[in-house]
Amino acid sequence: MKKSLLFFTLIILVCGCTNNDDGIPDIDVIVPNNPPNEETENTQGNFVPCENGLAGAYPCNGYDLLGRLSLNALNASSGNDIWGWTDISSSREFALVGLNNGTAFVEITDTENLVYLGKLPTATTSSSWRDIKVYADFAFVGAEAGGHGMQVFDLKKLLSV
Repeated sequence: MKKSLLFFTLIILVCGCTNNDDGIPDIDVIVPNNPPNEETENTQGNFVPCENGLAGAYPCNGYDLLGRLSLNALNASSGNDIWGWTDISSSREFALVGLNNGTAFVEITDTENLVYLGKLPTATTSSSWRDIKVYADFAFVGAEAGGHGMQVFDLKKLLSV
């Protein structure tokens, strides 16, 4: 009896370990070897459909690329985090982008016309890591730079920019 139970358990385990068969390529398979060049690529708006696992040069896993701003447009050399906030009363949507030199605020309500609103500069020095979280109408920003602490930003201020 124990051998039969072990045998059936092994059969179930082996059958459960088959390849992903959902028809969507795994992300690690479709990441481009040569990422797009910031200088030559159109970096404002422009819808790009997800086709065969890519939206242009970007892995998409079934999601269309609705719009994009380059790091140059955000006056930064690197980025590492993105968060979002929607104002309940106006339904306006914003992206909060963690950059090496601060946090950028981009209005994304109209995905064909992204609007860079400005930047909350870093509290200390540039940092390769910046994390943003939103609670209610406030953004909380932390970074690995020594002495940075936590920045708190009232997101309602974006409505008048």
